[in-house]
Amino acid sequence: MFENIIGQKRVVEELEKAVTQSNLPASLLFSGEHYSGKISTALELARVLTCTGDKSWNCPCKSCESQRQLLHPYLQMLGSSLFMDEITACADKLKNEQPVYARYMFIRAVRKLLKRFDPVLWDGNEPKYKQVAGNAVKAEELLREISIDGGITNAGKFGKTIDRIVSECQKITDSYNSDNIPIDQIRRINSWAHTASDSVKVIIFENADAMQESSRNSLLKLLEEPPSGCFLILTTSRKGAIIPTILSRVRMFNFYERSEDECSEVIRRIFREEKGEYRNIREYFLSRKADTGLLRDMSAKFVAAILSDAKAANLGSIADFKSLYYNKRLFILFIQECIEILREAFIEGKIDVRRAEELNRLFARTLGQKEQYNQSTQLVLEALYYSAASG
Repeated sequence: MFENIIGQKRVVEELEKAVTQSNLPASLLFSGEHYSGKISTALELARVLTCTGDKSWNCPCKSCESQRQLLHPYLQMLGSSLFMDEITACADKLKNEQPVYARYMFIRAVRKLLKRFDPVLWDGNEPKYKQVAGNAVKAEELLREISIDGGITNAGKFGKTIDRIVSECQKITDSYNSDNIPIDQIRRINSWAHTASDSVKVIIFENADAMQESSRNSLLKLLEEPPSGCFLILTTSRKGAIIPTILSRVRMFNFYERSEDECSEVIRRIFREEKGEYRNIREYFLSRKADTGLLRDMSAKFVAAILSDAKAANLGSIADFKSLYYNKRLFILFIQECIEILREAFIEGKIDVRRAEELNRLFARTLGQKEQYNQSTQLVLEALYYSAASG
């Protein structure tokens, strides 16, 4: 078990021990940086818990096969993520190579998004659901045309199918971009968790820190009395944003930022990239985005303006940041890139440790506030600039 998790040795050992000794708590919190393997570990734990065989990754039991393709009926996933970064990277890989591993990667990447639109989570009448339901159904229909073991008789048609799936997924993320898990979904998942079943149930709440107060309170009730045979896994990159009453009811597993060598191993083993030109997984995903150059240029100019002695009067005098205002994914990546540039500036001795820590906290807090309260990106960016520049 957990053979596909690279790094995070301590977490893996703790989980293996708890599963083997049958003392895994019902509620867990996976806390760590982006790309540290939290979701991969949560999904692997779900597979292990529902396995009816030897619990190895290649276990042939029906439960494991459905978990590997994210089709298991007793796995639910809620919350937000940067779905399209993984989907487009996996689509690019699959169009160039068609082995089993590339098919699994793409299928899993797409279903991580589609799982959020499982009928269990919706009553079917919500306007937001109606807006994307057709896209989700179409994406699933197309996805089932990609068999795990089958050959390809028409490479051109195969590539077009992948492009159509990516297009449907993009429409979904463009239309439904809420970070919060609605309270109605928490209530429905609570009812679902308490229904009788012949299998263990696993519910994953991704980026649980982004939930609003009403949703947090509803989740708290589920954590207080989790039903037998049901495991709740929360993930977060901002442990400080999780309220104490929730923290007191979960067992914490801390995921440390992967080293450069571990990131290289992930890229080599999972994505089969042997060139070694990427320092981390974020860079690998970014390298496949058309807006990468723009993103890095904006981030570099923004940080340079903050660190400059001659402060700019307003954002307009630095660059045109309007492309960030209406693209949540790009804004999140922009903040992450700024943090990386600040880290490099510290390593190169351009800023001292106090200033580096101060700016890192400010950028991280800004990203959290944006995700949690859905504030205007323009106002958030301006507030960040003036706060950072005045430091």
